[in-house]
Amino acid sequence: MANKNKLVRLKVLDRCFRNKFRRYTLDDLMEECSEALEEYEGVYKGISKRSVQEDIKDMRSGKFGYEAPIVCEEGYYFYSDRNFSITNTPLTEEDYQTIRNSLSVLEQFSELGQLEALRQVEEKLQNVLSAKKDDERSYIQFEKTEYPAAQKWLSKLLVYTKAQQGLTISYQPFSYEAPADFDTFPLLLKEYNGRWFFIGYNQDYKCLQNFPLDRIIDVKQTNELQAPENATQLLDQLNHLIGVSIPATGIETVIFKIVASHRKYIETKPIHSSQKLLNNANNTFTLEVGINVELKAKLLSFGNKLVVIEPDHLKEKMKNDFSLALHEYGLLESIKSSDCM
Repeated sequence: MANKNKLVRLKVLDRCFRNKFRRYTLDDLMEECSEALEEYEGVYKGISKRSVQEDIKDMRSGKFGYEAPIVCEEGYYFYSDRNFSITNTPLTEEDYQTIRNSLSVLEQFSELGQLEALRQVEEKLQNVLSAKKDDERSYIQFEKTEYPAAQKWLSKLLVYTKAQQGLTISYQPFSYEAPADFDTFPLLLKEYNGRWFFIGYNQDYKCLQNFPLDRIIDVKQTNELQAPENATQLLDQLNHLIGVSIPATGIETVIFKIVASHRKYIETKPIHSSQKLLNNANNTFTLEVGINVELKAKLLSFGNKLVVIEPDHLKEKMKNDFSLALHEYGLLESIKSSDCM
């Protein structure tokens, strides 16, 4: 709120200093700022002389990207250049190019539905700076996936999640013949492996749920749901997940060993942010994660370069998956041999 009050005061002072038909004393400026803040907040709060003097000092200093030409003659304050205004863009051509580059990155995430408004801002900046769009070629490329089914829900669910608004989600998994309704409290929107997911807390079942946005049929507000008391802990749990599948076992310590030839790869591109080196001599690492299907798939992707040491249930699962894969390859070779006879 203090920053917003400061911004309101600076705008008022700028207006006063530009006024060609009236001059303002320090007391006048204090009164103008106080009235503006009363209109803004609905409560009258007198502004001190020191606050206004500090504002004038800041406007002159250049700390906000401009050096306001404020002069004081016979106790009256005004701009020596009446055409000056702090609302005139302080952006340079370099600043504008930085914004354009950022917009090029944001285009990769057009599902957020804000690009049109940003493009209008860019056009205004372009007009102010008389900048030309000489080079439209992209110099950065992301792995981009279109989300046509999810796009209609992403912006709306983001608003509900930020507002902490309880929801009834009408959702149809691939295995369901008809949609089903779930009352859920919104916690997080997350993209994983080319899909967007909405993660909420189901108070009836006392558990986290995830909903792929492309399978959501309808969303309705409900004021009956309250935020779970352990919302902070739930969000922390989500930070310990690879992907979006919610494990029943909570967060566990995973210890794995990587072959020496792949150690640099695993160090420069960690499996999870919780990854830590456990033993330098034998190339073992730890993770603090929820053990779900996405984690298992990630570990399996390293093939024989990575071996799980703990916990035992994950190690046994990895061994069984490799054994089944070897069995299937054996069957495939048997089929090929019989076809050749």
